[in-house]
Amino acid sequence: MLVGPIRAATSEGLLDILTRVPGVESFEELRGDARRASFADGTSFVIASKRALERIKEAMSEQVDPLRGDKDRADLRQLRALPDPDLPPA
Repeated sequence: MLVGPIRAATSEGLLDILTRVPGVESFEELRGDARRASFADGTSFVIASKRALERIKEAMSEQVDPLRGDKDRADLRQLRALPDPDLPPA
C-alpha cells in the first residue's frame, strides 16, 4: 500500500508528515526502540532509533513516488553510512 505523505514547505525545506509509517507496524513498536536526545540548551526530546529510521526509509524507497524519484534510496544509502549515535533509550 502506498503511503502518501502530506508535504509542507518550511523555511528549512520540504517536510513530509506521514499518516502511516511504512516499515513500522505500530507506534508502540517505534516508541519501544526510541532514543532520547537533547539540544545544546539541554532541552530533551525523543527520536526514532537509527535502526527504525533505516526500516522506514527502506520501506519508503520500495514505493514508487514520481515526485521523489530515487531520493529515498539515496537517503537510505547515506543513512546506512552514518554511525549509530550513542543515545540512551527513551
